[in-house]
Amino acid sequence: MRSRFFAGSVLLLAACPLVQGQAPLAPDQKRLAFEVASVKVNTSGVLWSPLPTTLPDGVTITNQPLRGIISFVYGVPLFRLSGGPDWISTDRFDIAAKSDHRISGGEQHEMLRTLLEERFKLKTHSESHEGRIFNLVMARADRKPGPNVLPTTLDCGAIRAARQRGESPATRPLRTDWPATCTAFSSPTRFRASVIELRSFASWLGMAIRETVVDQTGLSGWFDIDLIVSQESAGVVPADALTAASATSIAPALEEQLGLKLQPTSGSVDVLVIDHVERPTPD
Repeated sequence: MRSRFFAGSVLLLAACPLVQGQAPLAPDQKRLAFEVASVKVNTSGVLWSPLPTTLPDGVTITNQPLRGIISFVYGVPLFRLSGGPDWISTDRFDIAAKSDHRISGGEQHEMLRTLLEERFKLKTHSESHEGRIFNLVMARADRKPGPNVLPTTLDCGAIRAARQRGESPATRPLRTDWPATCTAFSSPTRFRASVIELRSFASWLGMAIRETVVDQTGLSGWFDIDLIVSQESAGVVPADALTAASATSIAPALEEQLGLKLQPTSGSVDVLVIDHVERPTPD
């Protein structure tokens, strides 16, 4: 297994299934779209990208390459995104979009897909191939999780729903070196997440090792997770210190700290193919 750990905030995609290519609309059906949207090239030269900021009536995406934006909008990991010119990985963009009313998470993603189709002329289709996948399973016979998987009574689904309603949901402060509630942070040697589901951790793990990982632990609910791949990691590792972590180094950490292991198998792997894309039309 090839692997790479990403420094910076992590987009957790497991909650958003792979979206198929553009489906035909009925003659009288219109795609959902934002009332106001701005797309600008980011020329700051900064390589770090913050997480998209979702609001009850819109979204802000800052300094993201288009390939990463497509990955976020379509809910597909980067390693299962195929095609497209080189510039979609190098050019970075700022997107600010608003609706004139509150929108759900599903409506937001559909509006973002409309925006990509209109401003970037994006056309995609999905393909399924038989390939290698890994099941994330419990490692111990008694099915107990490891010491670095801590259950929490907080529910990110409820927190996000409250934010969509414009309310201030109850969250708890964590240590200063931890991410905010319902987010995750990773460096080349460490992954920390505050209040996530195991399927979201499986999604991150798949991105880290560039393989399809499916949660088969049977553990439900929300957890704080801290995975230290290298004991030499004492905190945040800078982006220029990225290293490749081998599967053999991941396996012991998974089992000892989280009580989990990866079980190789095969199955259907979905890939999103970029058929056509253009640099955006100016605002």
